Amino acid sequence: MQLERVFENFFSGRARYPRFRRKGRDDRFTLSNDQFRVEGRRIRIPKLGWVRMRETLRFSGRIVSATVACVANHWYASITVDAPSLSLPPVDNQGSVGVDLGIKALATLSTGETFEGPKALRTLLMRLRRLSCALSHKVQGSRNRAKAKLKLAKLHGRIANIRRDSLHQLSTNITRRFHTIGIEDLNVKGMLGNLLARRAGRAGRSLVPKQQAVLRLSIPVG
Repeated sequence: MQLERVFENFFSGRARYPRFRRKGRDDRFTLSNDQFRVEGRRIRIPKLGWVRMRETLRFSGRIVSATVACVANHWYASITVDAPSLSLPPVDNQGSVGVDLGIKALATLSTGETFEGPKALRTLLMRLRRLSCALSHKVQGSRNRAKAKLKLAKLHGRIANIRRDSLHQLSTNITRRFHTIGIEDLNVKGMLGNLLARRAGRAGRSLVPKQQAVLRLSIPVG
């Protein structure tokens, strides 16, 4: 099904011709609901058996699928659950609001409230440059290069997690308080191609919060 979707995007001009995934770079696979089972804090994966998870499944409902992926030597199982009814916390009905996404501030509401974004990249930029420089001096195919590459990947993953956490907190705060939300339409691709690329990427402009009926939960495995 994924290959069919990729070819549809290719023939419609939305994507390039599909390429095979590379081992060690795109380590992930998808399982349908009849190929795995979840019981408590463990998941049964074909050819691996029962694997421990760091936490239990948070939602109850019909399990649709699961995607197992490796990010910076950490394995995650993203489980799609069709939850017909959720016990969400009470919401405040404060009317409608407009959201202005900026560079200096993560978001500014029409009510005058401002949300400051995390400065993860600015804080860890020197360490990121040092690890990148150390990786460039390693011999291709050596074990020291593999260790340096893993350290750099973990740092990139940490920066990405900080951005996602701030975006999730922002989207949750707004959706719990307002019933109508207006957000400006940004040209993210254009912003990432000019001098504002680092500042736009630091704010996580490519991650747009969406409200979906199907929930995805990433659980660390191992």
